Amino acid sequence: MLADPTLRYADIQACCSCLGFREGDTYKIDTDAEVSIRTLLRYLRNETAECDIRRELGQLRIVSSDLIPLLRCCSGNKILFELVIRLLMNLTQPAIVCFRQEIPKDRDLYSAYLQVDDLLKSYKKDFADEELFRVLCNVVGSLLDRSWEERSEEDRLLIERILILIRNVLHIAPDVVGEQRTDEDVSVHDQILWAMHLSGWDELLLFLANSDDEQMFAFHTLEIISLMLREQTPELLACAGNRAETKSELNTRRKLIERLKIRDDMERKNFLYACNLRQARFGGAFELVNTPSLSERPLIYHHDITHKAQMATVISKQLDSSVDVVDNVGIVELDVGKRKFRKPKHRKPLVDRPVHRRSILAVQLYLQGFCWQFLKFCYNPIMRVVQSGLTRQASQENDETYFLWTMRFFMAFCRVYRFRSDYISETLSVPIFHWIYDQVINYKEHLVTDKRGGASNQRAIQAARRLELSVACYKEFLTCLNRMLHVTGADKTVQPGDDETQDGVEERLRSQANVAESIIANVFYVAEYQELFPNLLRDYNEIFMSKYVQSILS
Repeated sequence: MLADPTLRYADIQACCSCLGFREGDTYKIDTDAEVSIRTLLRYLRNETAECDIRRELGQLRIVSSDLIPLLRCCSGNKILFELVIRLLMNLTQPAIVCFRQEIPKDRDLYSAYLQVDDLLKSYKKDFADEELFRVLCNVVGSLLDRSWEERSEEDRLLIERILILIRNVLHIAPDVVGEQRTDEDVSVHDQILWAMHLSGWDELLLFLANSDDEQMFAFHTLEIISLMLREQTPELLACAGNRAETKSELNTRRKLIERLKIRDDMERKNFLYACNLRQARFGGAFELVNTPSLSERPLIYHHDITHKAQMATVISKQLDSSVDVVDNVGIVELDVGKRKFRKPKHRKPLVDRPVHRRSILAVQLYLQGFCWQFLKFCYNPIMRVVQSGLTRQASQENDETYFLWTMRFFMAFCRVYRFRSDYISETLSVPIFHWIYDQVINYKEHLVTDKRGGASNQRAIQAARRLELSVACYKEFLTCLNRMLHVTGADKTVQPGDDETQDGVEERLRSQANVAESIIANVFYVAEYQELFPNLLRDYNEIFMSKYVQSILS
């Protein structure tokens, strides 16, 4: 390795040039490709705190021009294939991992962090390739077909690295500003999901989640599935393709468009009113009804409200509602002319913007079918394995986040789409409920000890988001218990595709009600469970928690 930065960058460019070249539609592998990739890995292991090697490789566009074409055509060369996977896995790891698990506060380091994050978003576009995912699926499938006696440690490491690579690609945050995609439009994430579907990765993930022999990959499988569904909501996904729901969505959208149009008209009229040079300087004085001043006389308002009153009348006519101008407090602003104080950064409330969007109908229907197959065949086995690993602490730090997310999402999906308590029975038990309670208390204690710095404290924000997720699981558990006791007419009918008789359905519903009553008897009369929500409301802090109160009250 070279110490001089100029010579080091020249050596990196030479290594990138020695990987191969394109000849028409084919990619020719260079004889020095293996040595060049080993050199690049060595440089990445010894890069500086500013990730200079990673940023240099990103500027050279090595992923799209060399590594992905190389991965398509080198599956026969096992050593070169493993080296390319290792290099891609290193280049696609999250930006926050490259900067020691925290967003840098230094100006130069933060600039480097943003550059690495932009490079990762460009890498995600390059991975939206069906042929690439088919190559990876074939390699993993051929390794999984081998028995345990024939599978070596290198084969297990290769499977794990491919799963980590896919996890890293799906983990990259969507580029909302760069893509400018609306609902029901194809985003980069949707393109990757469709490429995985066409290449057969969905069936491979279902096999990994259901197989007893592949339990060592359970955490990786759960992470990939949760990242696949990160932009979806269980309610919208469960109602995809439903005509009645589509009509209601259209009515809601039409009302929203009307409100936005009214708001635009009001803003345009306010702008024209402010630009009018012939407005009177004496707008008059007004008395506010039922608003006494300090002298207990009617409060006098020395600003013009005629324009705002006219706008309030126009809005009430357009919305077909009767709005009394006298009782409309919004037209009076008592803060006009007052000095506005800037709120300190560590005291500002957290503004959390979760990315949820509706994909195109084809992707929604594909994900809907995938979720139902996962619930039917894989949910209970993989959740049992993951829960066992979390209990024995045979996992990495914060791996319980994916367990909580999967539990909250799929229990809500099962409740809305087609409720079957036996499909989610692994997470409908008193021990799971107590474990969720322990997680809520644990995250709450983390917030108490890590609350300094306000919204700039990333550890406190992460603990608050995990607390919100655990409270959502707590709520979803109780909602599913209520659903188990209230049987609908659709629950009593035999659904097409189910190997059940009418007597079997009635027996299942009776056992379901008995299980729900047993869980309620063991949960609702415990003092520590009853005192949880009042304690959470008392300790609410808007600096860290955005949707915390909504989850508790609902």
